[in-house]
Amino acid sequence: AYNTTLVQRQQLPQRIEDLLDPQWRGQIGVDQRATVWFDGMLQAMGKEKGLEFMRELAKHGIQWRRGHSLVTQLLAAGEFKLAPELYAKDVEEMRQKRAPVDFVRVGPRVIGLHPMSVARFAPRPYGAILFYDFMLSKEIQQWMAKEEFFPPIRRDVSPADAKLVIKGRPGVDWIALDPIKDGDRAKEIERAFKETMLR
Repeated sequence: AYNTTLVQRQQLPQRIEDLLDPQWRGQIGVDQRATVWFDGMLQAMGKEKGLEFMRELAKHGIQWRRGHSLVTQLLAAGEFKLAPELYAKDVEEMRQKRAPVDFVRVGPRVIGLHPMSVARFAPRPYGAILFYDFMLSKEIQQWMAKEEFFPPIRRDVSPADAKLVIKGRPGVDWIALDPIKDGDRAKEIERAFKETMLR
């Protein structure tokens, strides 16, 4: 994401590695708990290359803040020029309120999945199953795409119906993190993030 008052579209990085350009030193805001993005970038770039990139980025005078909403608001206020790790829906909501923010994809888009399940010993399992079916219904998936900015998971709901369309560059990938596997590795990822980024 970027501040449209401070950065013209033609000045934007063309690839994620361009964040290391000296012009962005001290001009990048990131949530200090950006472990999902950190993990996704390591998976996309390969562990060694990803760690090397993150170490260099950490030396770049990042403005660390706590909370994606705060980083989005400070970006809009001009506290910094770029924020590579934000929720696209938050940026879009601010943009629709005419805040000077927009986004463009220059690297892998890291997607944190939000799984649903029915607890094994749920006190009302049939009610839980009905809610599960309701959340996956076509009507609700269309509503979530249009009003809540979530990409639909049903094949009969077109992503084109979504209010939020991510502008990107050819060849830019999506990285969807496995919530089970990554949940098991959560402490390891958090430790690596702190050691690499927050020294």
